[in-house]
Amino acid sequence: MLTYSLQAALAQLTRTRDEIAENVRQHRAIVHPVRSIPPELICEIFRLVLFSANEDSMTRATAPWRLGLIC
Repeated sequence: MLTYSLQAALAQLTRTRDEIAENVRQHRAIVHPVRSIPPELICEIFRLVLFSANEDSMTRATAPWRLGLIC
């Protein structure tokens, strides 16, 4: 009897794990294009913005935060 309840509990946990894994896989697919951008390219974009920021539009302090708002 105890073995049956342990097997049932294990089966339920396995189903739950599989559902969570599928959910994670689907969410990763949503943000995949962002993850495929090389970190070096992102750093270069930030560097260019920081060194081209002027007082009228962006400052060095606000430029990275504004870029972070881009979807």
